[in-house]
Amino acid sequence: MTRYVVDASVVVKWFIPEILSDYAIELLQPDNALLAPDLLVPEVCNTLWKKVRREELTLDDALECLADLSRMPLQLNASTEFIHDALRLSAMEGITAYDSLYLVVAANLDCPMVTADARLRNSIGNKALQGRVLLLGS
Repeated sequence: MTRYVVDASVVVKWFIPEILSDYAIELLQPDNALLAPDLLVPEVCNTLWKKVRREELTLDDALECLADLSRMPLQLNASTEFIHDALRLSAMEGITAYDSLYLVVAANLDCPMVTADARLRNSIGNKALQGRVLLLGS
């Protein structure tokens, strides 16, 4: 079984047709274990709220996406276990604590992190950590 930490930029694509959604959906194969910090849920919720606010999605559809999220094969890890390391990484790399949390979970669980956020991957100076980040679709 292959394990991946997925961030909100990937998970939203499971529910909302966007560029690279097909690649995000491919991660849902039964032989993949999908992991994330529990921060993922409020991040997905916030992204859905933005789409509702921009009238790209109805509130009912956004609520349905959240209900579907709760049924996805996703193992959520308590952020509190990783938060100190995430803050250290944020300070060292100049990336948000949110992004650092996903990366720290991946490092601690010894698996790659998948994101659709090329800016994040490119902003990581540590080559070993940068190599742990896989861009969706590449």
